[in-house]
Amino acid sequence: MNKDKIIDHFKSGIKEPINTKIGVEHEKFLFYKMNNKRINYSTIKEIFKILYEFGWKPSYEGENVIALNKDNKSITLEPGNQIELAGAQLTNIHEVCSEANNYLFELKQVVEKTRFKNSKCWI
Repeated sequence: MNKDKIIDHFKSGIKEPINTKIGVEHEKFLFYKMNNKRINYSTIKEIFKILYEFGWKPSYEGENVIALNKDNKSITLEPGNQIELAGAQLTNIHEVCSEANNYLFELKQVVEKTRFKNSKCWI
């Protein structure tokens, strides 16, 4: 393959500015305030159930909830028991900021509504 073919290959993937999007991921590490240990899966399941009230829908692996989905975004359970928001494809940084603020608001509401008042979220 010559240099021009390689360059043409990359050029073929260039999108028109109107079709460019921004998608951001947000990792959240959740700890119990009383002992600074990571929360366990049963606590994650309870947190996910409360997030259903905000319109999140569960995804399962067998009987286990492993993710939530809403409006082209998802919250997934990661291997270290952290949760990750994979944001929707948005058109500008202001929309990304709004999405992140809404997500953090929802997480704070979960903590306030539940027995997790002794928990904290580290980013």
